[in-house]
Amino acid sequence: MDNEKVIIDKGSILPLYHQLKVHIESNIESGRWSPGTLIPSERELGETGNISRMTVRQAINELVNEGKLYSVRGKGTFVSRPKIEQGLSTLTSFSQDMRKRGMRPGAKMIEAFTHEAGEKIAKELDISVEDKVYDMYRLRLADDEPMALERSMIPMDLVPGIEKESMEDRSLYEILYRKYGLEFHEAKQTIQAVLLHAKEAEMLRVPMDSPAMMTERVSYLNSGRTFEYVRSYYRADRYQYSIYLNQAE
Repeated sequence: MDNEKVIIDKGSILPLYHQLKVHIESNIESGRWSPGTLIPSERELGETGNISRMTVRQAINELVNEGKLYSVRGKGTFVSRPKIEQGLSTLTSFSQDMRKRGMRPGAKMIEAFTHEAGEKIAKELDISVEDKVYDMYRLRLADDEPMALERSMIPMDLVPGIEKESMEDRSLYEILYRKYGLEFHEAKQTIQAVLLHAKEAEMLRVPMDSPAMMTERVSYLNSGRTFEYVRSYYRADRYQYSIYLNQAE
């Protein structure tokens, strides 16, 4: 990459790090620095802009925190791919959402088994603790890139024989609808920020302790019966949530 001169106006009221941040963002937004591009090092940016490495680091850290850049130890800092924005006002499956964006959805099975619900899951699904649930843990992909870890639990009396179905690269909701006539009507979802442990980070191909968004969702049928509890971990560097708000009357 050719190192163009970074124009920093030291007489401006704008902080030096902010001016450098705007310069980097401009290169990204114009397409000059495409996703995956290795940006100049802290030393190079400092020298071309005649600013300290501490100032450069502050600008880069902010862009990393915003998901516009990512750092790889021993290799440098790279331009991130644009985040996938998911709305919170409508219900869609992962597969539907990816197809709508022109991406190819995928799923790799990690494990699947049946077991008694236990107290927490029984409470979420409004069933007895002894009732059996189908428990499926999958890695969700978009264009073969790991995007999320998804663990779904469904009462077995609603889906007899589901353990015989292959869930590799298939939509769970499409199977539920076509084979069992089940279609979710509404859901309750919570979102919180977490740090990924080593095992989850490895499967998602990100460094350990990377930020993620953990979602917990309980879905309901038209009849009002609870039919699924799902806990998912979405990569924070690839996902962001959005919602339209109306002014309260």
